[in-house]
Amino acid sequence: MESCYEVDPWVYEEGDAYGMRYRRCSPEGMWFYNRSLEGATIDAAIASDGSVWQLRIDSSRMTVQEYGSSTVDWATVQRSWEGVYWYDVSYRVSGDQWEPVCGRDDEGNPNPAVFLEGQWDYSTGEPTSGARIAEQGAYTLACANTALGKCANLTYGPWRDDEYSLVDEWRDLYSSTPVDAIALHQSCTRMIRADYCGDGTPYTSDGTPIDVFDSYGKNIEYVPFWDLDAVWGPDGALCINYEADGSGRRSTEPVHCADRIPDCGSYQGSWTLVNRTENGADFAEGCAANPGALACQP
Repeated sequence: MESCYEVDPWVYEEGDAYGMRYRRCSPEGMWFYNRSLEGATIDAAIASDGSVWQLRIDSSRMTVQEYGSSTVDWATVQRSWEGVYWYDVSYRVSGDQWEPVCGRDDEGNPNPAVFLEGQWDYSTGEPTSGARIAEQGAYTLACANTALGKCANLTYGPWRDDEYSLVDEWRDLYSSTPVDAIALHQSCTRMIRADYCGDGTPYTSDGTPIDVFDSYGKNIEYVPFWDLDAVWGPDGALCINYEADGSGRRSTEPVHCADRIPDCGSYQGSWTLVNRTENGADFAEGCAANPGALACQP
């Protein structure tokens, strides 16, 4: 088998125009086709208690991602053909009985997952809570319906700068700035869960609609007449748009670390990853005031 480390490193994967077949470089430096993994079983140790589950890869597919803005340069647009490799993974319940690791959607189909290098601290209230833990040889099976998977699907995959640097085109279209993709993905996980304090404490409920945008030309503002919620970094919110009682736009109680996180009205830092949250605004009135908003286009 040909070693993928002996060829041009920019030719990292190949596939036809419809995403039917993809050749990838394995950690061992050998080429393999994505479909060749289907039916493979893995004995996986669960980090929380050390128990071993037998997993099976039932199917795989790739979703091609495109940036949500035309503000990026030509080279960045080419990189938008990177995609997310999703896998339907099941675990052995007993004998020949297998169940989807990520559960099923409303139509009964398995929720897919993406493999992310490293693991995450799922505790709350600790300095490392919610943080990524880099560990050689450890992988997290991130379900598409969880914060880790949702952020990969939002084009914030933590693997992206392993191959080439992303750039911040918003600040200066003609001067690209390297972006730390791992930190950006981590920032997104804080945002999805409204982990304002960066200690693993969520301040939102699953299913709460939010408008996600950034200064990298990857996602652009969709509903500008919704309320700004917060600006995000890998350790939590960099600023919060507080309610009068000290709660955030997505919390029902005061944010417990409000004494150290400024209001966004007085925030002096750069705007990188931002979200707005649904506020019941009338779309007709909102679109009249913001006719250029994506949500207001026919």
